[in-house]
Amino acid sequence: MASRSNPPGLTRRVIPSVDRSSPTQPPVCSRRRFLVATATVTGAVTLAACGGGATTTASASSSAALRAASSAAATTTASAASSVAATTTANAASAVSSSSPATTASQAAITSTSATSSAALTAVASATAQPAGKGVTIDLVYVSDPGEQPEHLSWMKRFHELNPDITVQGTLLVEDANLYSKLLAMVAGNTPPDLSYIHPRALAQFAAKKVILPIDAFVAQDKTANIDDFYKTTLEYYLFGGKYYGLPYYSGPSVTYFNKTLFNNAGVKTPDQYEQEGNWTWQTLVDVAQKLTNTSGSTKVYGYHGTGTDLHWICVAIWGNGGEVWDDQQTKMLLDQTAALDALQFEADMSAKYHIIGGNIPSGSAAMDHGIRGDVPGFKDVHFDLGLAPLPKGVKGRFCRNGPNCFPIYQASKHQQEAWMYANWITQMEAQSIGFDLKRSVPSRQSVANSGAFEKSLYPWESAAVYRDAAASVRGMPLPSTYIDIDNAFTTAYKMAQKGQASVLDALQQAMPKMNTLLGQKITS
Repeated sequence: MASRSNPPGLTRRVIPSVDRSSPTQPPVCSRRRFLVATATVTGAVTLAACGGGATTTASASSSAALRAASSAAATTTASAASSVAATTTANAASAVSSSSPATTASQAAITSTSATSSAALTAVASATAQPAGKGVTIDLVYVSDPGEQPEHLSWMKRFHELNPDITVQGTLLVEDANLYSKLLAMVAGNTPPDLSYIHPRALAQFAAKKVILPIDAFVAQDKTANIDDFYKTTLEYYLFGGKYYGLPYYSGPSVTYFNKTLFNNAGVKTPDQYEQEGNWTWQTLVDVAQKLTNTSGSTKVYGYHGTGTDLHWICVAIWGNGGEVWDDQQTKMLLDQTAALDALQFEADMSAKYHIIGGNIPSGSAAMDHGIRGDVPGFKDVHFDLGLAPLPKGVKGRFCRNGPNCFPIYQASKHQQEAWMYANWITQMEAQSIGFDLKRSVPSRQSVANSGAFEKSLYPWESAAVYRDAAASVRGMPLPSTYIDIDNAFTTAYKMAQKGQASVLDALQQAMPKMNTLLGQKITS
Protein backbone atom coordinates (compact mmCIF):
# COMPACT_ATOMS: atom_id res chain seq x y z
CA MET A 1 0.00 0.00 0.00
CA ALA A 2 3.83 -1.10 -0.54
CA SER A 3 2.68 0.88 0.49
CA ARG A 4 0.88 1.06 3.96
CA SER A 5 0.94 -0.19 2.73
CA ASN A 6 2.20 -1.36 3.44
CA PRO A 7 3.30 -1.21 2.27
CA PRO A 8 4.03 -3.58 3.72
CA GLY A 9 -7.61 -4.17 5.56
CA LEU A 10 -7.79 -3.80 8.90
CA THR A 11 -10.15 -6.21 10.51
CA ARG A 12 -10.46 -5.05 14.02
CA ARG A 13 -11.80 -5.59 17.41
CA VAL A 14 -8.93 -3.60 18.82
CA ILE A 15 -6.06 -2.69 16.51
CA PRO A 16 -2.67 -2.29 18.17
CA SER A 17 -0.77 0.94 17.74
CA VAL A 18 0.75 1.25 14.28
CA ASP A 19 4.52 1.44 14.39
CA ARG A 20 5.50 3.21 11.18
CA SER A 21 9.12 3.22 12.23
CA SER A 22 10.09 -0.41 11.91
CA PRO A 23 9.76 -2.33 8.65
CA THR A 24 10.90 -5.49 10.45
CA GLN A 25 7.95 -5.54 12.82
CA PRO A 26 4.72 -5.04 10.88
CA PRO A 27 1.67 -4.31 13.04
CA VAL A 28 -0.51 -7.31 13.71
CA CYS A 29 -3.69 -6.10 12.02
CA SER A 30 -2.78 -2.81 10.46
CA ARG A 31 -1.49 -1.26 7.29
CA ARG A 32 -0.03 -4.54 6.03
CA ARG A 33 0.30 -7.41 6.53
CA PHE A 34 -1.34 -10.22 8.42
CA LEU A 35 -0.33 -13.32 6.64
CA VAL A 36 -2.44 -15.74 4.74
CA ALA A 37 -1.77 -19.11 3.17
CA THR A 38 -2.04 -19.55 -0.56
CA ALA A 39 -3.03 -22.42 -2.79
CA THR A 40 -3.58 -22.36 -6.53
CA VAL A 41 -6.60 -24.34 -7.69
CA THR A 42 -7.07 -24.83 -11.45
CA GLY A 43 -5.62 -21.41 -12.25
CA ALA A 44 -7.53 -19.66 -9.45
CA VAL A 45 -6.25 -18.26 -6.21
CA THR A 46 -7.44 -20.01 -3.06
CA LEU A 47 -6.74 -18.36 0.25
CA ALA A 48 -7.38 -19.28 3.84
CA ALA A 49 -8.64 -16.26 5.74
CA CYS A 50 -6.32 -14.55 8.22
CA GLY A 51 -6.63 -16.21 11.56
CA GLY A 52 -8.81 -19.00 10.20
CA GLY A 53 -7.52 -22.28 11.55
CA ALA A 54 -4.25 -23.37 13.11
CA THR A 55 -1.15 -21.52 12.02
CA THR A 56 2.23 -23.01 11.26
CA THR A 57 4.98 -20.47 11.95
CA ALA A 58 7.48 -20.53 9.13
CA SER A 59 9.46 -18.07 7.07
CA ALA A 60 9.39 -18.24 3.28
CA SER A 61 12.76 -16.69 2.55
CA SER A 62 13.70 -19.39 0.08
CA SER A 63 12.70 -18.92 -3.55
CA ALA A 64 12.79 -22.67 -4.09
CA ALA A 65 10.53 -23.28 -1.13
CA LEU A 66 8.10 -20.64 -2.31
CA ARG A 67 7.95 -22.19 -5.73
CA ALA A 68 7.60 -25.66 -4.20
CA ALA A 69 4.62 -24.41 -2.24
CA SER A 70 3.04 -22.91 -5.35
CA SER A 71 3.75 -26.00 -7.42
CA ALA A 72 2.32 -28.34 -4.82
CA ALA A 73 -0.75 -26.18 -4.47
CA ALA A 74 -1.21 -25.99 -8.23
CA THR A 75 -1.64 -29.77 -8.48
CA THR A 76 -4.68 -29.63 -6.27
CA THR A 77 -7.90 -29.65 -8.28
CA ALA A 78 -10.99 -27.81 -7.16
CA SER A 79 -12.99 -31.01 -6.77
CA ALA A 80 -10.36 -32.56 -4.50
CA ALA A 81 -9.44 -29.42 -2.57
CA SER A 82 -11.39 -30.40 0.52
CA SER A 83 -9.61 -33.72 0.95
CA VAL A 84 -6.04 -32.82 0.01
CA ALA A 85 -5.68 -29.16 0.93
CA ALA A 86 -4.38 -29.96 4.40
CA THR A 87 -1.79 -32.38 3.04
CA THR A 88 -0.70 -29.99 0.28
CA THR A 89 -0.31 -27.08 2.66
CA ALA A 90 1.43 -29.16 5.31
CA ASN A 91 3.95 -30.46 2.77
CA ALA A 92 4.62 -26.95 1.49
CA ALA A 93 4.99 -25.68 5.05
CA SER A 94 7.47 -28.44 5.78
CA ALA A 95 9.53 -27.51 2.72
CA VAL A 96 9.57 -23.89 3.74
CA SER A 97 10.34 -24.64 7.38
CA SER A 98 13.39 -26.69 6.46
CA SER A 99 14.86 -23.81 4.49
CA SER A 100 14.73 -21.07 7.10
CA PRO A 101 14.10 -20.40 10.80
CA ALA A 102 10.65 -19.99 12.26
CA THR A 103 9.33 -16.50 12.71
CA THR A 104 6.27 -14.98 14.35
CA ALA A 105 2.82 -16.20 13.40
CA SER A 106 2.01 -12.91 11.72
CA GLN A 107 4.92 -13.49 9.32
CA ALA A 108 4.14 -17.14 8.56
CA ALA A 109 4.16 -17.83 4.85
CA ILE A 110 2.12 -21.02 5.01
CA THR A 111 -0.99 -21.63 7.10
CA SER A 112 -1.75 -25.27 7.86
CA THR A 113 -5.31 -26.25 7.22
CA SER A 114 -7.45 -27.87 9.89
CA ALA A 115 -10.80 -29.51 9.13
CA THR A 116 -12.45 -26.14 9.68
CA SER A 117 -10.09 -24.20 7.46
CA SER A 118 -10.24 -26.91 4.76
CA ALA A 119 -13.93 -26.21 4.50
CA ALA A 120 -13.21 -22.50 4.35
CA LEU A 121 -10.58 -23.12 1.67
CA THR A 122 -13.05 -25.08 -0.44
CA ALA A 123 -15.69 -22.39 0.01
CA VAL A 124 -13.30 -19.73 -1.22
CA ALA A 125 -12.29 -21.93 -4.15
CA SER A 126 -15.87 -22.41 -5.26
CA ALA A 127 -16.49 -18.68 -5.01
CA THR A 128 -13.37 -17.55 -6.87
CA ALA A 129 -12.32 -20.43 -9.14
CA GLN A 130 -12.05 -19.58 -12.80
CA PRO A 131 -11.31 -21.81 -15.79
CA ALA A 132 -7.79 -21.63 -17.12
CA GLY A 133 -7.40 -19.37 -20.14
CA LYS A 134 -6.84 -20.93 -23.54
CA GLY A 135 -3.85 -18.68 -24.03
CA VAL A 136 -1.48 -17.52 -21.31
CA THR A 137 -1.29 -17.45 -17.54
CA ILE A 138 0.38 -14.46 -15.94
CA ASP A 139 2.02 -14.92 -12.56
CA LEU A 140 1.24 -12.16 -10.04
CA VAL A 141 2.79 -11.78 -6.59
CA TYR A 142 0.76 -9.50 -4.37
CA VAL A 143 0.33 -8.51 -0.72
CA SER A 144 -2.87 -7.76 1.08
CA ASP A 145 -4.38 -6.22 4.13
CA PRO A 146 -6.99 -8.62 5.50
CA GLY A 147 -9.74 -6.36 4.17
CA GLU A 148 -8.05 -5.90 0.80
CA GLN A 149 -7.91 -9.52 -0.27
CA PRO A 150 -11.43 -9.77 -1.80
CA GLU A 151 -10.59 -6.87 -4.10
CA HIS A 152 -7.62 -8.68 -5.62
CA LEU A 153 -9.58 -11.92 -6.01
CA SER A 154 -12.46 -10.09 -7.68
CA TRP A 155 -10.07 -8.27 -10.01
CA MET A 156 -8.45 -11.54 -11.12
CA LYS A 157 -11.82 -13.16 -11.73
CA ARG A 158 -13.33 -10.20 -13.60
CA PHE A 159 -10.23 -9.66 -15.74
CA HIS A 160 -10.39 -13.30 -16.83
CA GLU A 161 -14.09 -12.88 -17.70
CA LEU A 162 -13.19 -9.90 -19.89
CA ASN A 163 -10.13 -11.64 -21.34
CA PRO A 164 -10.86 -15.40 -21.44
CA ASP A 165 -7.48 -16.20 -22.97
CA ILE A 166 -5.60 -14.68 -20.03
CA THR A 167 -5.59 -16.17 -16.55
CA VAL A 168 -4.09 -14.31 -13.60
CA GLN A 169 -2.45 -16.71 -11.15
CA GLY A 170 -1.91 -14.91 -7.85
CA THR A 171 0.55 -15.73 -5.09
CA LEU A 172 0.01 -13.89 -1.81
CA LEU A 173 3.08 -13.02 0.26
CA VAL A 174 3.39 -11.15 3.53
CA GLU A 175 4.84 -7.66 3.28
CA ASP A 176 7.64 -7.93 5.79
CA ALA A 177 11.33 -7.07 5.78
CA ASN A 178 12.07 -10.16 3.67
CA LEU A 179 9.56 -9.54 0.87
CA TYR A 180 11.96 -7.91 -1.55
CA SER A 181 14.78 -10.37 -0.92
CA LYS A 182 12.27 -13.14 -1.74
CA LEU A 183 11.33 -11.45 -5.00
CA LEU A 184 14.97 -10.93 -5.95
CA ALA A 185 15.68 -14.57 -5.08
CA MET A 186 12.96 -15.59 -7.52
CA VAL A 187 14.65 -13.49 -10.19
CA ALA A 188 18.06 -14.99 -9.40
CA GLY A 189 16.54 -18.46 -9.56
CA ASN A 190 15.06 -17.76 -13.02
CA THR A 191 11.53 -18.07 -11.62
CA PRO A 192 10.38 -14.43 -11.51
CA PRO A 193 6.70 -13.47 -11.56
CA ASP A 194 5.35 -11.54 -14.51
CA LEU A 195 4.46 -8.68 -12.20
CA SER A 196 4.43 -8.04 -8.46
CA TYR A 197 3.66 -5.54 -5.76
CA ILE A 198 6.56 -3.18 -5.10
CA HIS A 199 6.23 -0.26 -2.70
CA PRO A 200 7.81 3.06 -3.74
CA ARG A 201 10.44 2.68 -1.00
CA ALA A 202 11.86 -0.33 -2.88
CA LEU A 203 11.13 0.74 -6.46
CA ALA A 204 14.53 2.29 -7.22
CA GLN A 205 16.33 -0.81 -5.99
CA PHE A 206 14.46 -2.97 -8.51
CA ALA A 207 14.61 -0.43 -11.33
CA ALA A 208 18.35 0.16 -10.82
CA LYS A 209 19.00 -3.57 -11.00
CA LYS A 210 16.95 -3.61 -14.24
CA VAL A 211 14.71 -6.26 -12.74
CA ILE A 212 11.54 -4.41 -13.75
CA LEU A 213 10.46 -2.79 -16.98
CA PRO A 214 9.71 0.88 -17.74
CA ILE A 215 6.12 1.23 -18.91
CA ASP A 216 6.57 4.31 -21.15
CA ALA A 217 6.41 2.25 -24.35
CA PHE A 218 3.16 0.57 -23.24
CA VAL A 219 1.66 3.92 -22.29
CA ALA A 220 2.53 5.40 -25.69
CA GLN A 221 0.79 2.55 -27.53
CA ASP A 222 -2.28 2.17 -25.27
CA LYS A 223 -4.74 5.06 -25.29
CA THR A 224 -6.64 3.57 -22.35
CA ALA A 225 -3.64 4.26 -20.11
CA ASN A 226 -4.33 8.02 -20.35
CA ILE A 227 -1.45 8.84 -18.04
CA ASP A 228 -2.54 12.48 -17.76
CA ASP A 229 -5.60 11.27 -15.84
CA PHE A 230 -3.44 10.34 -12.83
CA TYR A 231 -2.57 12.78 -10.09
CA LYS A 232 0.89 13.62 -11.40
CA THR A 233 2.71 13.74 -8.07
CA THR A 234 1.24 10.37 -7.05
CA LEU A 235 2.54 8.87 -10.29
CA GLU A 236 5.99 10.32 -9.53
CA TYR A 237 6.46 7.79 -6.73
CA TYR A 238 7.00 5.25 -9.51
CA LEU A 239 9.44 7.43 -11.46
CA PHE A 240 13.08 6.39 -11.78
CA GLY A 241 15.72 7.69 -14.18
CA GLY A 242 13.10 9.78 -15.97
CA LYS A 243 10.91 6.75 -16.71
CA TYR A 244 7.73 5.40 -15.13
CA TYR A 245 7.62 1.88 -13.75
CA GLY A 246 3.97 1.44 -12.84
CA LEU A 247 0.44 2.82 -12.65
CA PRO A 248 -0.90 3.08 -9.07
CA TYR A 249 -4.01 1.05 -8.33
CA TYR A 250 -4.05 2.31 -4.73
CA SER A 251 -3.43 5.78 -3.34
CA GLY A 252 -3.35 7.01 0.25
CA PRO A 253 -2.57 10.74 0.49
CA SER A 254 -2.05 12.20 3.97
CA VAL A 255 -5.07 13.32 5.99
CA THR A 256 -5.96 13.78 9.65
CA TYR A 257 -8.39 11.31 11.23
CA PHE A 258 -9.77 12.17 14.65
CA ASN A 259 -12.03 10.90 17.42
CA LYS A 260 -14.77 13.51 17.33
CA THR A 261 -16.36 12.25 20.54
CA LEU A 262 -13.15 12.89 22.51
CA PHE A 263 -13.02 16.46 21.21
CA ASN A 264 -16.68 17.13 21.99
CA ASN A 265 -16.46 15.65 25.48
CA ALA A 266 -13.45 17.84 26.22
CA GLY A 267 -15.06 20.95 24.74
CA VAL A 268 -12.19 21.36 22.27
CA LYS A 269 -12.60 22.58 18.69
CA THR A 270 -12.08 19.87 16.11
CA PRO A 271 -9.41 19.90 13.37
CA ASP A 272 -11.98 20.55 10.65
CA GLN A 273 -13.26 23.57 12.60
CA TYR A 274 -9.71 24.93 12.88
CA GLU A 275 -9.31 24.32 9.15
CA GLN A 276 -12.43 26.33 8.40
CA GLU A 277 -10.92 29.20 10.41
CA GLY A 278 -7.62 28.89 8.55
CA ASN A 279 -5.78 27.91 11.74
CA TRP A 280 -5.13 24.19 11.28
CA THR A 281 -1.34 24.17 11.67
CA TRP A 282 1.23 21.85 13.20
CA GLN A 283 1.44 24.16 16.21
CA THR A 284 -2.34 24.00 16.62
CA LEU A 285 -2.14 20.21 16.50
CA VAL A 286 0.35 20.20 19.38
CA ASP A 287 -1.73 22.66 21.41
CA VAL A 288 -4.89 20.62 20.91
CA ALA A 289 -3.14 17.30 21.56
CA GLN A 290 -1.87 18.57 24.91
CA LYS A 291 -5.43 19.37 25.98
CA LEU A 292 -6.64 15.89 25.02
CA THR A 293 -3.76 13.85 26.44
CA ASN A 294 -4.62 12.16 29.74
CA THR A 295 -2.26 9.44 30.94
CA SER A 296 -2.87 9.74 34.68
CA GLY A 297 -5.56 7.05 34.97
CA SER A 298 -5.75 3.40 34.07
CA THR A 299 -7.23 4.31 30.67
CA LYS A 300 -4.61 6.36 28.87
CA VAL A 301 -5.51 8.70 26.04
CA TYR A 302 -2.93 10.44 23.86
CA GLY A 303 -3.57 13.49 21.76
CA TYR A 304 -1.80 12.24 18.65
CA HIS A 305 -0.76 8.88 17.30
CA GLY A 306 2.21 10.44 15.51
CA THR A 307 3.48 11.68 12.17
CA GLY A 308 5.83 8.72 11.71
CA THR A 309 9.57 8.18 11.96
CA ASP A 310 10.44 7.07 8.43
CA LEU A 311 11.63 9.79 6.08
CA HIS A 312 8.82 9.02 3.63
CA TRP A 313 6.31 9.86 6.41
CA ILE A 314 7.94 12.68 8.37
CA CYS A 315 8.89 14.46 5.13
CA VAL A 316 5.55 16.31 5.31
CA ALA A 317 6.74 18.21 8.39
CA ILE A 318 10.13 18.95 6.82
CA TRP A 319 8.60 20.28 3.61
CA GLY A 320 6.00 22.30 5.51
CA ASN A 321 8.77 24.10 7.35
CA GLY A 322 10.67 24.91 4.13
CA GLY A 323 13.22 22.12 4.51
CA GLU A 324 14.36 19.34 2.20
CA VAL A 325 15.43 15.74 2.71
CA TRP A 326 18.16 15.92 0.04
CA ASP A 327 19.13 18.22 -2.84
CA ASP A 328 17.40 18.06 -6.21
CA GLN A 329 20.06 15.80 -7.70
CA GLN A 330 20.02 13.50 -4.65
CA THR A 331 23.74 14.01 -4.11
CA LYS A 332 23.65 15.47 -0.57
CA MET A 333 21.46 15.01 2.48
CA LEU A 334 19.98 18.30 3.73
CA LEU A 335 18.53 17.17 7.04
CA ASP A 336 21.16 19.14 8.94
CA GLN A 337 19.98 22.43 7.43
CA THR A 338 18.09 24.79 9.76
CA ALA A 339 14.59 24.40 8.30
CA ALA A 340 14.75 20.59 8.33
CA LEU A 341 16.39 20.45 11.77
CA ASP A 342 13.76 22.73 13.29
CA ALA A 343 10.94 20.64 11.84
CA LEU A 344 12.46 17.39 13.08
CA GLN A 345 13.10 18.81 16.54
CA PHE A 346 9.49 20.04 16.67
CA GLU A 347 8.28 16.54 15.80
CA ALA A 348 10.64 14.85 18.28
CA ASP A 349 9.47 17.19 21.05
CA MET A 350 5.95 15.84 20.64
CA SER A 351 7.28 12.70 22.34
CA ALA A 352 10.30 13.88 24.33
CA LYS A 353 8.88 17.14 25.68
CA TYR A 354 5.10 17.16 25.41
CA HIS A 355 4.44 13.40 25.74
CA ILE A 356 1.42 13.53 23.44
CA ILE A 357 2.36 10.60 21.17
CA GLY A 358 0.78 7.19 21.63
CA GLY A 359 -2.35 5.09 21.38
CA ASN A 360 -4.38 4.57 18.23
CA ILE A 361 -7.69 5.73 16.81
CA PRO A 362 -9.65 2.42 16.67
CA SER A 363 -9.20 1.61 20.36
CA GLY A 364 -10.10 5.16 21.40
CA SER A 365 -6.66 5.73 22.93
CA ALA A 366 -5.55 8.45 20.47
CA ALA A 367 -7.46 11.59 19.57
CA MET A 368 -5.80 12.22 16.17
CA ASP A 369 -3.67 10.49 13.60
CA HIS A 370 -1.69 11.35 10.48
CA GLY A 371 -3.46 8.71 8.46
CA ILE A 372 -4.19 7.29 5.04
CA ARG A 373 -7.43 5.85 3.73
CA GLY A 374 -6.01 2.36 4.13
CA ASP A 375 -6.69 2.90 7.84
CA VAL A 376 -10.44 3.34 7.38
CA PRO A 377 -11.48 -0.36 7.27
CA GLY A 378 -10.10 -0.57 10.82
CA PHE A 379 -12.57 2.07 11.96
CA LYS A 380 -15.58 -0.02 10.95
CA ASP A 381 -16.60 -1.14 14.45
CA VAL A 382 -15.67 1.87 16.57
CA HIS A 383 -18.27 3.08 19.05
CA PHE A 384 -17.63 6.80 18.80
CA ASP A 385 -17.96 9.54 16.22
CA LEU A 386 -15.13 10.02 13.77
CA GLY A 387 -13.95 13.04 11.84
CA LEU A 388 -11.73 13.86 8.88
CA ALA A 389 -9.64 16.95 8.20
CA PRO A 390 -6.69 17.87 6.01
CA LEU A 391 -3.13 17.49 7.23
CA PRO A 392 -1.97 20.57 9.20
CA LYS A 393 -0.17 23.38 7.39
CA GLY A 394 3.42 24.33 8.03
CA VAL A 395 4.90 27.80 7.72
CA LYS A 396 5.42 27.13 4.00
CA GLY A 397 2.01 25.62 3.43
CA ARG A 398 0.45 22.16 3.33
CA PHE A 399 2.35 19.22 1.88
CA CYS A 400 1.08 15.65 1.74
CA ARG A 401 2.94 12.41 1.17
CA ASN A 402 1.65 9.26 -0.44
CA GLY A 403 2.46 5.58 -0.52
CA PRO A 404 0.73 4.38 -3.69
CA ASN A 405 0.76 0.72 -4.74
CA CYS A 406 1.23 -0.75 -8.20
CA PHE A 407 2.36 -3.89 -9.99
CA PRO A 408 5.56 -3.30 -11.99
CA ILE A 409 6.29 -5.71 -14.84
CA TYR A 410 9.42 -7.87 -14.72
CA GLN A 411 12.05 -7.69 -17.45
CA ALA A 412 12.17 -11.50 -17.61
CA SER A 413 8.42 -11.85 -18.06
CA LYS A 414 7.40 -13.86 -21.11
CA HIS A 415 3.98 -12.22 -21.06
CA GLN A 416 4.76 -8.55 -20.76
CA GLN A 417 1.82 -7.37 -22.89
CA GLU A 418 -0.71 -9.41 -20.92
CA ALA A 419 0.86 -8.27 -17.64
CA TRP A 420 0.55 -4.66 -18.82
CA MET A 421 -3.10 -5.19 -19.70
CA TYR A 422 -3.85 -6.31 -16.14
CA ALA A 423 -1.73 -3.63 -14.43
CA ASN A 424 -3.48 -0.94 -16.49
CA TRP A 425 -7.01 -2.37 -16.18
CA ILE A 426 -7.03 -2.40 -12.36
CA THR A 427 -6.56 1.39 -12.35
CA GLN A 428 -9.65 1.92 -14.53
CA MET A 429 -13.18 2.79 -13.41
CA GLU A 430 -14.66 -0.72 -13.50
CA ALA A 431 -11.90 -2.28 -11.42
CA GLN A 432 -11.74 0.64 -9.01
CA SER A 433 -15.51 0.47 -8.49
CA ILE A 434 -15.13 -3.13 -7.33
CA GLY A 435 -13.05 -1.88 -4.43
CA PHE A 436 -15.23 1.07 -3.40
CA ASP A 437 -17.09 -0.98 -0.80
CA LEU A 438 -13.80 -1.74 0.97
CA LYS A 439 -13.40 1.99 1.70
CA ARG A 440 -9.61 1.79 1.73
CA SER A 441 -8.27 3.85 -1.17
CA VAL A 442 -8.41 7.29 -2.71
CA PRO A 443 -8.47 6.84 -6.50
CA SER A 444 -5.17 7.63 -8.20
CA ARG A 445 -7.02 8.68 -11.36
CA GLN A 446 -8.70 12.09 -11.23
CA SER A 447 -11.65 10.89 -13.32
CA VAL A 448 -12.40 8.17 -10.77
CA ALA A 449 -11.84 10.47 -7.79
CA ASN A 450 -14.28 12.98 -9.26
CA SER A 451 -16.89 10.35 -10.01
CA GLY A 452 -20.16 10.23 -8.15
CA ALA A 453 -19.54 6.54 -7.49
CA PHE A 454 -16.50 7.29 -5.32
CA GLU A 455 -18.35 9.96 -3.36
CA LYS A 456 -21.32 7.66 -2.74
CA SER A 457 -19.00 4.99 -1.35
CA LEU A 458 -17.75 7.20 1.51
CA TYR A 459 -18.88 7.04 5.11
CA PRO A 460 -21.03 10.02 6.18
CA TRP A 461 -18.14 11.46 8.19
CA GLU A 462 -15.73 11.29 5.23
CA SER A 463 -15.31 14.03 2.65
CA ALA A 464 -14.50 13.51 -1.01
CA ALA A 465 -13.32 17.13 -1.17
CA VAL A 466 -10.77 16.57 1.62
CA TYR A 467 -9.44 13.44 -0.09
CA ARG A 468 -9.24 15.12 -3.49
CA ASP A 469 -7.47 18.16 -2.02
CA ALA A 470 -5.04 15.84 -0.24
CA ALA A 471 -4.30 14.04 -3.52
CA ALA A 472 -3.73 17.40 -5.19
CA SER A 473 -1.41 18.46 -2.32
CA VAL A 474 0.81 15.40 -2.58
CA ARG A 475 4.43 16.13 -3.26
CA GLY A 476 6.12 13.44 -5.31
CA MET A 477 9.10 11.76 -3.70
CA PRO A 478 11.12 9.55 -6.08
CA LEU A 479 13.51 7.63 -3.86
CA PRO A 480 17.15 6.62 -4.45
CA SER A 481 18.09 2.98 -4.87
CA THR A 482 19.79 3.02 -1.45
CA TYR A 483 16.79 4.58 0.29
CA ILE A 484 15.97 1.69 2.62
CA ASP A 485 19.45 1.84 4.18
CA ILE A 486 19.35 5.65 4.33
CA ASP A 487 15.99 5.51 6.06
CA ASN A 488 17.19 2.93 8.57
CA ALA A 489 20.15 5.15 9.48
CA PHE A 490 17.88 8.15 9.89
CA THR A 491 15.27 6.32 11.95
CA THR A 492 17.88 4.96 14.37
CA ALA A 493 19.21 8.47 14.99
CA TYR A 494 15.81 10.17 15.12
CA LYS A 495 14.45 7.76 17.73
CA MET A 496 17.20 8.91 20.09
CA ALA A 497 15.79 12.44 19.86
CA GLN A 498 12.24 11.16 20.28
CA LYS A 499 13.28 9.50 23.52
CA GLY A 500 15.00 12.66 24.73
CA GLN A 501 18.41 11.01 24.67
CA ALA A 502 19.87 13.64 22.32
CA SER A 503 18.84 16.67 20.33
CA VAL A 504 18.02 16.04 16.68
CA LEU A 505 21.18 17.95 15.74
CA ASP A 506 23.40 15.77 17.91
CA ALA A 507 21.70 12.57 16.84
CA LEU A 508 21.97 13.40 13.13
CA GLN A 509 25.61 14.44 13.36
CA GLN A 510 26.40 10.78 13.93
CA ALA A 511 24.15 9.58 11.10
CA MET A 512 24.77 12.19 8.38
CA PRO A 513 28.12 10.81 7.12
CA LYS A 514 26.61 7.34 6.69
CA MET A 515 23.51 8.71 4.96
CA ASN A 516 25.61 10.81 2.58
CA THR A 517 27.79 7.83 1.77
CA LEU A 518 24.73 5.70 1.03
CA LEU A 519 23.23 8.47 -1.10
CA GLY A 520 26.46 8.60 -3.09
CA GLN A 521 26.22 4.86 -3.72
CA LYS A 522 22.82 5.07 -5.41
CA ILE A 523 22.37 3.86 -8.96
CA THR A 524 20.79 6.52 -11.16
CA SER A 525 19.78 4.62 -14.28
